[in-house]
Amino acid sequence: MKTRWVLLFVSSFALFPGRSAAQVVQTANGPVEFIGLKRWTVEMIRDTMAVKAPGQPLGQCAAVLQEIGFPAASSNHIMNEDGTEYVVVTVVEPHDRARVREKPLFADSLPAIHAWHEATEIFRSKNRGFQRAVSWYGFHRGGDTTAVRESMARARNDAAEVQQFWRFLDHHRSEADFQHAVWTLNNDGNVANRAVAAAILGNFGHHDLTWWTLLDAQRDPIDAIAGTAQQVLQSLVRAPKSVDWVPAQVSLRHLLNGTNVFVFAGTLDVLGKTGINPALAPTLLRNGGADLLLAHLNAKHEAKRDAAHSFLVHLAGQDLGSDTAAWAQWIGTLLPARPSN
Repeated sequence: MKTRWVLLFVSSFALFPGRSAAQVVQTANGPVEFIGLKRWTVEMIRDTMAVKAPGQPLGQCAAVLQEIGFPAASSNHIMNEDGTEYVVVTVVEPHDRARVREKPLFADSLPAIHAWHEATEIFRSKNRGFQRAVSWYGFHRGGDTTAVRESMARARNDAAEVQQFWRFLDHHRSEADFQHAVWTLNNDGNVANRAVAAAILGNFGHHDLTWWTLLDAQRDPIDAIAGTAQQVLQSLVRAPKSVDWVPAQVSLRHLLNGTNVFVFAGTLDVLGKTGINPALAPTLLRNGGADLLLAHLNAKHEAKRDAAHSFLVHLAGQDLGSDTAAWAQWIGTLLPARPSN
């Protein structure tokens, strides 16, 4: 599963008081918040780190937690406007392992696609430029010249690779390119081919199939593929369209259950902005499907909390505020009543 972490030097541990699901630890460089803990506590994680990674900072615990059996864990480093940093560690605990459903690894890998050679080479040898190109392509595609100039200024040494990759994408906008990219992302074991295919799909936001394919690719066990799919979705959602998510509801449920927790909040944003049908709520939230959503609603970090709240308001068609109990009660009304004995 995806592991993103930041190096933090932990000099002291002081639990902030707060709602039950919000467990925040103060460190020398700022707070570290844990989302998704149920049976585990921060003290248990500290003890585990002391044994498995002595001397390592708490902000690196995601990799250690995965090593000892957590099916999903991510550490998201967030820089605040005032220059302080905040780390959010999101987990799915071992007893919920069955909820995490990554896509299977490919047994075979096809050769690099010859027609995509310049793009796959940038992915392999100039990966920072590849990532910048994917993240900023929406501005270029949309003709936002101011944003393009600003992105080029930030790119510095990567500017040539960014512009080269954009030219490649500009020349891959045909229906044949679309079909080839969808097939490649779903079937090709070559990581570079799949990453470039995900980038090409950024040209086809008008197809629902693009959104379904990219969302499902966030479950890819290869971080480079899941991360590229996430970047393309975030680029597309700057100018969202209405998407019929019914054909993708199985993937949606896996992601809401915690498959790739790093993209959880971003996925909520994509679903809300593309107008997911509230009628899907019973399917998505049944049998514990709302656990991680409610944990985010209890988060101390505003952006994480707001993402969950906005998504719930969209599904419910009403605002029940920040009270987790009220939302849990509403979710309970979505589920079919158990037959009486």
